[in-house]
Amino acid sequence: ATTGGNPLFALEAGGGDRGFNSVNSLLSARFDRLASAEMELLDVAVVTGSEFYADLVAAAAGRDLGSVLEALESAEDAGLITADPREPLHFSFVHALFRTVRYDSMRASTRLRLHGAIAAVFVVNAVMGVEVSTQRLWQRASELGVARLIYVNMLDRERADFFRALDSLKEAFG
Repeated sequence: ATTGGNPLFALEAGGGDRGFNSVNSLLSARFDRLASAEMELLDVAVVTGSEFYADLVAAAAGRDLGSVLEALESAEDAGLITADPREPLHFSFVHALFRTVRYDSMRASTRLRLHGAIAAVFVVNAVMGVEVSTQRLWQRASELGVARLIYVNMLDRERADFFRALDSLKEAFG
């Protein structure tokens, strides 16, 4: 299920890379084609999922879109990812093993940091409800495809009303 029925090693041995004797050597050879800065950006993509958008990687990494696209082109040249010709900025890993092996090799702290970079937590005050700035940031996170979580705080304050806050959230975000 992880590989989608795609026999990577058999495909590569039959017509792709030569000179490797295991799946691990094939994976290592592909990753070794990238500079460390390119691998850092690819790691953000790895955490994002088997399919990802370049603008989300750029936002999560704090890099400009142009440099991210250059790094992703290098990853594409290395045979790790492929661009979707129908949808600009949309990429996917050519095989699940490239993503899975890299993800599994990351330290837990690295994965946690990168997951945090591609998610947004919105804190809503139980007294005030959803504010305009929260709505703007929510929309931007939505445009970037960032996962969003809402946390309602200050429920212990006078005039706090969870149900009023919930109504405010429903009105603002559906």
